[in-house]
Amino acid sequence: MLLGLAGIGFITLCIALFAGRWLDQMKILNQTALFVVFQIVSLGGAATTLLWWLGQTQTPLQQGLVVVAALLAWRVSYFPIMVFAGWIATLVERLSLSFKTVPIAIYPIYLLFMALLNGVAVLAAGAIATLEWNFLLPVTLPAFAIATMISFIAPIDFKLLPDTEVRFNEPLPPSALPKSNAYLSALKSGQYSLRSRLLLFAGGSVYQLIPHSPWSATVKGTLEELTRKQPSGSATLRVREHYFAYHCAHHLIGRQRHGT
Repeated sequence: MLLGLAGIGFITLCIALFAGRWLDQMKILNQTALFVVFQIVSLGGAATTLLWWLGQTQTPLQQGLVVVAALLAWRVSYFPIMVFAGWIATLVERLSLSFKTVPIAIYPIYLLFMALLNGVAVLAAGAIATLEWNFLLPVTLPAFAIATMISFIAPIDFKLLPDTEVRFNEPLPPSALPKSNAYLSALKSGQYSLRSRLLLFAGGSVYQLIPHSPWSATVKGTLEELTRKQPSGSATLRVREHYFAYHCAHHLIGRQRHGT
């Protein structure tokens, strides 16, 4: 079990680092490759912790509950983790630009945190399923409740997979730079469901923390414009918009460092 756990963790780490570097160096970002890597890394992080939980449980019933909890945790946490891991990547980009000898990396950092956070989500879900570490319930239960509401905004979101954006069949939207917080503006001016309001509030809160770096600012501004056009969008639409923003900003990875 320990060898299997270490093996899955090591493979996930290698994919995060090497595939992330591969994505960074693409001249034109390939959506199918990005989608596949996201699925492998997020599931790899979840599987690593799941395997650990299976080694801790004693009965088939407990193991079954842990497996179900892990799958549910991955499903409801995928989109929030996608956003949070991307935000971490923006912070690292800003920090890297301050040091001339530090290489600029977007997707290695993004994928590393995507794997780590999915592992943490399954760790928390396993604790709920096995009734372990009950002192964490005041944190884990609200966190999963919020993640669930954010991941299921509209009827289109009620599907098995959180992400089905294997490829695009339409042109990318124009890229944009940040102007103002479209999320909080929409929250103040419109009437939305509780789940939509929660998503807008979360987006508006993260928006204010994204630094003005080349890749980061373009992702931020493009998402801002897309949200301004359709503020009440589903979680499915928001996942798609994040992919759009990543494509629009891709050519800017490392641009300021290279002076182009």
